This record gives sequence, C-alpha cells and structure tokens, in this order.
Amino acid sequence: VGLINWLIQDPGNPVVAAEQEFVTRLAGEDPVVKRQLMVDLYKRVVDGVGELGFPISIHLEAAYGVSKPAFETFAEMLAFWAPDAN
Repeated sequence: VGLINWLIQDPGNPVVAAEQEFVTRLAGEDPVVKRQLMVDLYKRVVDGVGELGFPISIHLEAAYGVSKPAFETFAEMLAFWAPDAN
C-alpha cells in the first residue's frame, strides 16, 4: 500500500485518491475477495485498452512469492484474456 501511494502521487486528484483507496481495500481482503477484485480490475483494464486499439501485453507478478491464490488469480485473468502467441 505504501509503495502504491508513493508511486501514484497527484495530491487533490480524486481519480488517484480512488485508486489509492482501492489498493488499501484490496490489501486487507481475504484471498477470495482479493481475487475477484483483481480479476474485475484486469477486465476493466484489458477492455479499456483494447477499445483504444493499442497492442496489449501483460506482466503478472507474484510479489510475495509463489502461492496457490496468486496462480489461481492469474489463471482466472488469463481465462478472460491472454496475449496472442503469434
């Protein structure tokens, strides 16, 4: 949470404040709720960028090491959209 607040700084910007609140909420959730929130965010990003017509690539990172919840989340994200291997 502290890293995100440091990386995304724009005092007074309500959009940034909303993202920081989302990260704070996400950090405190149990794995099932956290997975759903992450997958919903992933879908919004993929759909939003896809509408712009730019090529999409993704980077998935398990910041706290290999864990079953992390890879279950990645699998659900990739089931929604995965880069074309071509």
